[in-house]
Amino acid sequence: MPVYLFTYHAYGTWWPDRPQGFVQEGKGVQPTNPSLATAYRTAAKHEPVIFTHVMQRVLIEKIHHIAETEALLVYGLSADPTHLHVLVGWDDGRNYNKVRGRIKNLLSLQLSRLAGMTGRPWFVKESSRKRVKDEDHFEYLLTTYLPKHLGWQWCQRRGWVEPPSCDGGC
Repeated sequence: MPVYLFTYHAYGTWWPDRPQGFVQEGKGVQPTNPSLATAYRTAAKHEPVIFTHVMQRVLIEKIHHIAETEALLVYGLSADPTHLHVLVGWDDGRNYNKVRGRIKNLLSLQLSRLAGMTGRPWFVKESSRKRVKDEDHFEYLLTTYLPKHLGWQWCQRRGWVEPPSCDGGC
């Protein structure tokens, strides 16, 4: 059964001037490039999206609904203001592109409904994906990588994990 970690980046939040570098379509991770970041910002047609705690919770809840309707197995989810991670598997012959795209489309629709607007991109054009290599990789993602994010989380083992900054108010 294929298991993937999909990462959906919020529109306008991962510019080329990030100190860690950036991902350029077709070229992979690239070094920081301030002049390209300026060009990207100038060309942007919308303001950047920041996933609030409310939006993070709605996205994670929507993933659970998508999993039910699309026959997916969700293992772990984590959110930050700039991105959402989805650790998911399925046991039929679907290609990861179909699954990844369907999730993104349904999440976008949910955010549009939440905001009461249409025609706005919520995510960057392409989301990233990493296929889980083996049990050790899976365990690392579930127990180390996903929990280090600061937003809402859900894990099949731990259930819901509230962001540390919420203090019961999210």
